[in-house]
Amino acid sequence: MPRLGFKALAAALLAVVTTLTFSGSATAQTEEATDGTRRVESGMVVVGFDRDVARANGYEVVTLPDGREASVPRDQADAVRTGRIPPLGRDEAYGTCGMSWIEFNGKGYNAEAWHRTGFVISNNFSPAISFKWLVEISDNGGTSYRSFRHLLGLERRWSSREETLHLTRGPAQAHVLKDRSYALLGSGVICSSAGPWTDTWIS
Repeated sequence: MPRLGFKALAAALLAVVTTLTFSGSATAQTEEATDGTRRVESGMVVVGFDRDVARANGYEVVTLPDGREASVPRDQADAVRTGRIPPLGRDEAYGTCGMSWIEFNGKGYNAEAWHRTGFVISNNFSPAISFKWLVEISDNGGTSYRSFRHLLGLERRWSSREETLHLTRGPAQAHVLKDRSYALLGSGVICSSAGPWTDTWIS
């Protein structure tokens, strides 16, 4: 997994960890609104750490007694590392760290479709300071990509603007590429999309 080169921003930001929980899972879920808008959601999972970002924001990545890793406040690192206190409410390298989603719908005329995508970071993880996101669009005319990359000011939510695409008539698919779509959190956690996808008909 590539590392995001935003350490200068990370050094100036203070990560905030809350104790609320998030109810998402890595399993894809589909919702369809009354106007036909189809939205597919799937979880986001921890895939690693950027230790420089963690250090810059007052965190330390430690190895737990059971071999897992977690990013914890530096003043608690020794106690967590030795098992004297559990890393509950910390940013651990397992489980779901958020939810990612995609919307993709044919307009029904002029061979056009529109799409949006985004993510939500779980409340028991640090907010995001930056992200990279890549959506693959496939239709009868071939494959294209929509790329997004931004700095964030400790935010938990991001969504792209609704965008109109001019495609080729017939079936089409939009897919968030999980190996290329992730958020970097203030604690140094890299939270990756599980790769939701959906399809539509272009007419």
